[in-house]
Amino acid sequence: MRALALALLVAATASVACERSATDEAPAAAARLVRPNVLLIVVDTLRRDRLGVYGHHRPTSPSLDALAAQGMRYDHAVSQAPWTLPSLASLLTSRYPSQLGIADVDTVVPESALLLPELLQTHGYATGAVVSHRFAAARWGFRQGYDVFDETSVLDHDAVTSPAVSNAAIAFLDRHDERPFFLLLHYFDPHSDYREHAGFELPREAPYRGPIESGMARRELLALRRRLRAADVAELLRIYDSEIAFTDHHIGRVLDALRERGLYDRTIVVATADHGEEFLD
Repeated sequence: MRALALALLVAATASVACERSATDEAPAAAARLVRPNVLLIVVDTLRRDRLGVYGHHRPTSPSLDALAAQGMRYDHAVSQAPWTLPSLASLLTSRYPSQLGIADVDTVVPESALLLPELLQTHGYATGAVVSHRFAAARWGFRQGYDVFDETSVLDHDAVTSPAVSNAAIAFLDRHDERPFFLLLHYFDPHSDYREHAGFELPREAPYRGPIESGMARRELLALRRRLRAADVAELLRIYDSEIAFTDHHIGRVLDALRERGLYDRTIVVATADHGEEFLD
């Protein structure tokens, strides 16, 4: 099955291409354009080197691997910040965080900034977002330009939210009318706290006895940071890989829903991360 365009942009921000608006002299021509839907998938804290499409040996990402096989894969892209608020703001505005005045947790996306959903909304797009991290929420200015903005999955770090994000996305597709849509999906689960998910357990490459356990709180990991051995990091990465596989499964549910509803071939799908993750690199 052919999609209009598929892009896999992982652990990086990339410029977002928007359909050029019609000139005032040619409104009739603009009305005849077949405008694609746009699905923007942002996975929080996702390293590219833990995906099969970028050479990882574990089966962490069959859905994203298949997406990349059908479209374009980018090998070089750069996140504009190592945390969500400035990185996502850059992604949605094509402006640097410094231009937006975003420097710390006390700054927000300014109302004067033009976000991608605002631009598409003015051109007749139905716009929706489902987010799962507080730094992607309305409190920090990301509500601009959306008809539907679902932040019910913005919970604590120990929450598991990928199923709810995909459920909300599929509900959005079920409400789809004849208008083209822009839908942003933000998945948080690969972020700490790292949890091994039932059905997505990945084998160890060597027996392990040590302090690392599934679901450890971030503060516990930080307390161990200076005492971690290579075997501890390997175990942490194995659990992180389970988080990625779990999230990839729920991304696949949304892609399947597009196919089942006859929307896949009319949808530009872009998958990216807001930033990567550091494991004593």
